[in-house]
Amino acid sequence: MRRGPTVGAALAAALCCAEAAAAPGSLFDDFESGDLTRWSGGWQPAPSNSLSASKAAAHRGSFGLRLVDADGSSGAGGQNNLEHTVNALTGRYRARFWLRLSSSNGQGMATIAKVLSDQGQAVADVKLRFPGGAVLLAGTDLGSGYLEEATASRLALGQWHLLELELQGVGTSAGQRQLYVDGVLQATTGSRNWNGWSITKFNLGEPWSDAREFQGTIDFDDVRAGPESHPSRLALAGASEVAVGQCVPLAVQLRSSFGAQVAPPGISLEVLLAATGAELSFHAEASCSQPISTVTIGPGETSASAFALPQSTGPARLEARHPDLLPDSFSLSVLAPVAAVSPPEQEISSGEIATLDASASRPSTGHLITAYLWRLRQGPTGVRLSAEAKQSLALEVPGDYRFELAVQDSLGGFSAPVTARVKVAGEVFHPREQLQGCGATAGAPLASLLSLLALPLRRQLRRAASRCFRNSRLR
Repeated sequence: MRRGPTVGAALAAALCCAEAAAAPGSLFDDFESGDLTRWSGGWQPAPSNSLSASKAAAHRGSFGLRLVDADGSSGAGGQNNLEHTVNALTGRYRARFWLRLSSSNGQGMATIAKVLSDQGQAVADVKLRFPGGAVLLAGTDLGSGYLEEATASRLALGQWHLLELELQGVGTSAGQRQLYVDGVLQATTGSRNWNGWSITKFNLGEPWSDAREFQGTIDFDDVRAGPESHPSRLALAGASEVAVGQCVPLAVQLRSSFGAQVAPPGISLEVLLAATGAELSFHAEASCSQPISTVTIGPGETSASAFALPQSTGPARLEARHPDLLPDSFSLSVLAPVAAVSPPEQEISSGEIATLDASASRPSTGHLITAYLWRLRQGPTGVRLSAEAKQSLALEVPGDYRFELAVQDSLGGFSAPVTARVKVAGEVFHPREQLQGCGATAGAPLASLLSLLALPLRRQLRRAASRCFRNSRLR
C-alpha cells in the first residue's frame, strides 16, 4: 500500500468515500486507505509540525494517523489537525478513537479532539496536560463559560488507549458531556446550556494548545464519530456452571461504554475466543462437532453465537478479543459428579447375595444425582441390573464378575466410570472342555454343541452343566 500524503493536498480533497455503515454526517476512518481523504479538511498553522497517515501509527492494520509536534513555542495557539464537517447536528453526538502517546517532552498542554458548534464555540475539548499526561474534559456553554474537568486517567508513553466522548442534549439547556477512557467513566459535566446550538465540526490531532511548550508524537487510529453509538467493546456471556462434556452456548455482542444499543460495524469483525484453566474447546454449532478459534460478527450484525465444550473439571476463564474493541471475559466452573461403589471387591459363595452400594456417589455442588448407570463389564453369565443406587444380586454361576457404574446429575454431567468386582467361588465352567454325562455324549465337545444353539438355550445349558458338576462332586 502507498504511504499517505501529509496535510496539504490530501486535506484539500473532498470527503470521497463514506463508509457503507456510517449514517449521514458520520465518520468512519481506520486509515487503511493510506490517505486522509475521508476528512473534509484541516488546519496547519504550525509549519514545523506534521500530520500524516503512517504505518508506524497503526493500532491495527497497516496505517494510523501520526501527529508530530515540533513547535515548542510559548503561549497558546493553534497546531495541526484534521477536520470533519457535520451538518448542524443536534441532540446526541459521539466520537471514539484509539490514541497512543508515542513520545513527549513532558511539558505544556495539547488539545487532541474538539467538537465545535455553529457559533464557533468548543462544545467539548479533550486535552492532555503535562507533566504526567493527565486527561482533561473541557468545553463552554451559554451560562458558565469555559470549564475544565480533570480526570484520574494518565496516559503512559507507548500504550494505546480507547477514548470515548459523548454529548447529549445539544441544542437544549440541559446538555451533558461524558468521557470514557478504556471503558471507564472519567468525567461527566451536566446542566450545560447549549440552547440553540448545533454541532458542525469534529477536529482531531492537535487543534489547539493552551501551552505550546509541548513537543512529542501522538498516534490515532480507528476513528468513529456521529450521532449513532459506535461499538467500542465486546460482551461475552454464558452459563456460570457447566458440566464436563456439555455443549453450552455463548453469546458474543458488540457494546459501547455508554450502554446504548450500538450500530452495526459496517465491516466483518473476527473475534478471537480464548480460554484458560479447565480444558475446553470452542465450536460453531450446538452439536460441538466443528472446532473454531474465532467467531464472525457480520457487517450488519451486532452479535454472534458460539459454543463451548469442556473436557476437564475446574475453574475456567473465557475471553473474547478484537484489536479495535475492548475485550471481555467471564468465569465459569466446570463440574462433574463423582461415582463411588462399595465395596470395590468382594467374594461370595454360589447362590449368595452380593450387594453393591453407590449411595456415596456425589453430584456437582448444588445439584442432585438423577441417574445411576450400571452395566456388567465381564462375567460368566448375564446379570439383571436396576437403575437404583443399591444392587442386590443373587449370583449362582461361579466366576469373576466386574461391574461398572457412572452417575449423572441435574447439571447434565456424567461422572467418570468406576468398577466393582465380585468373585463367586466354585468350579468355573469352561465350555471348551469335553464333558461326559449330564446329557452330553461321551467325548463330544460341548463348545461345538453350544455354538449351534440359540442364545437362550446356551444359557440354560451352562446352568445345567454347572449343576451337573456340583452333583457329580457330591456322589
